[in-house]
Amino acid sequence: MTPMQIISGFRELLQDSQTLTAQTVKDLPQLAQTINQFTEEQFEPITDAIVEWCAAHQPLGESLRVMALRWSPTKANPADEELIKKNISLVKEEIKTTLEAQQPSQPPVQ
Repeated sequence: MTPMQIISGFRELLQDSQTLTAQTVKDLPQLAQTINQFTEEQFEPITDAIVEWCAAHQPLGESLRVMALRWSPTKANPADEELIKKNISLVKEEIKTTLEAQQPSQPPVQ
């Protein structure tokens, strides 16, 4: 699988609330911490971290493989790299949004 397939497939998984169990959401900060260590230009370590995390949280590993294979890579062009960087940023935002949605609402401090 290419970085584009992995990143795009994982974004789709994050948006599908049915694929995320309570345990995967609980462990999502682990993944966030790992991928936030890297810049958007560091495709390989980010995609490796996503694949390893999903594999450890089955059936997400299999779901990622299926989702990623739906994203067929096109011929390589310079725009691909920019799109991967944008999608990595979006994955980081999706993780943050998912985690924020899981936080119990706090009463306002007075």
